[in-house]
Amino acid sequence: MAKPFRLALLYLVPEGVNTWVAGVGSVINGNMAALPEVVTELKKQGVELSVYFATPAATPEVRGWNTGQIEKAQRVADLTGGEVVFLPNYTDGSDNFGALDQWKVISAAGTELAYRIAKTHDKTVVLAHSSHPFALAPVYIDMQADVLGVDVVSIYTIHSTAIQDRTFQFKGAKYPDNQRIMVEALAVQWAKFTDRIKLGCISHYMGRHLVAEHGAHEDCLVPTLNGIDTSDPHFALIPEDRKLAVLKENGVPLDEPLFFSWGRFVPEKGFDIFLEAASKAGCVHPVLVGMMDHSPEYPQKLMKLADELPGERTVIVKRDWDLVASILQWKNTVLVGVVSRYDEPHGLVVNETRLHAREGGPVVMVSNRGGLPEQVTDGVDGLIVDIDDVDSVAAKIRDFMALPAEVRDEMRCNALRTIEERYSFKRNIIQTLAAVCDRVREI
Repeated sequence: MAKPFRLALLYLVPEGVNTWVAGVGSVINGNMAALPEVVTELKKQGVELSVYFATPAATPEVRGWNTGQIEKAQRVADLTGGEVVFLPNYTDGSDNFGALDQWKVISAAGTELAYRIAKTHDKTVVLAHSSHPFALAPVYIDMQADVLGVDVVSIYTIHSTAIQDRTFQFKGAKYPDNQRIMVEALAVQWAKFTDRIKLGCISHYMGRHLVAEHGAHEDCLVPTLNGIDTSDPHFALIPEDRKLAVLKENGVPLDEPLFFSWGRFVPEKGFDIFLEAASKAGCVHPVLVGMMDHSPEYPQKLMKLADELPGERTVIVKRDWDLVASILQWKNTVLVGVVSRYDEPHGLVVNETRLHAREGGPVVMVSNRGGLPEQVTDGVDGLIVDIDDVDSVAAKIRDFMALPAEVRDEMRCNALRTIEERYSFKRNIIQTLAAVCDRVREI
């Protein structure tokens, strides 16, 4: 019997293991759920996969502390003969994105772990998720791999366009933080000179962004596409009586067709366009659920606009996931707007919304910004609008509401089919591994 090929997969992640705060945590959570199936599939290919998780150490007092994630990571590690490691961190963990000196310490610790793992495997793939605090790890790992005689490749995966926006305050003014920008972009440039660093792309948009804005070479790009864990209890259907009670408690109209959006009250979310377009369309009742951001200026403008626009609307200022999920699953919620004004990957919200809604919920309308349009086929499984043209957004709403019920139902079903066909974490993890290891075949 042929000896199995020993492949190690090391996740270097700022969250998702002992904390869960934002999108990277959601990605790692989805990976954890899919990895047992990935292990089974690769075993059929003669590949024995061991999975390791490494994250900065933290204390239970930090924001997002999550013992459940630690237990999930440990189960995957135990199943595969891997390990969960908490890397040196000279704060309590609340500053694990902190100063560059800390990034160096954490990246160096991750590098040492990668070398240790690589010595006992035929090949090691390091997934360095997020530029902070692991920006330097791919470079450190590459520098000594030849000396140690190990086969290791790092995939540096940046989840946002924020590198170009790094600034610091001095005497009340903002200046580019050139040192931090250079550190975060170093692996992007280093990848041009070594096969041991690849650049992970969570979407086609991020691939284009890395090439256009940071000078990445296209042949350095590999897919690290997002997925969605359809078995996650987070997406469970809410009982009708509970849903009804939540909506009534928050004053959400029950008998009108609802156009819904939610998020932080910041200009880039496009909530002003959302409200104006709904008012102009005149055939839907807009419901906006939002959280106040640090600056009160935009929320005040938004509230003033809401008061001045013709027609009725419901604006709720609170952070309440039960409310959001209840609206998404309400039978009279016909559209949900993800109408961002800014160019970011927006890698999770569209399909999380679709999964919450199921066949009976709203169709997703997205703006033509960043990674949103690539997740929707206009008129097939959702709608795409020009966020700069409020009249065209209003017209799109009216056209959608004029469609026969069966056409709208078909769009909802198509949206769920899109999740199944394009956003399987199992399939996408294997695709990533196949891009850097010729012993792995895509499925």
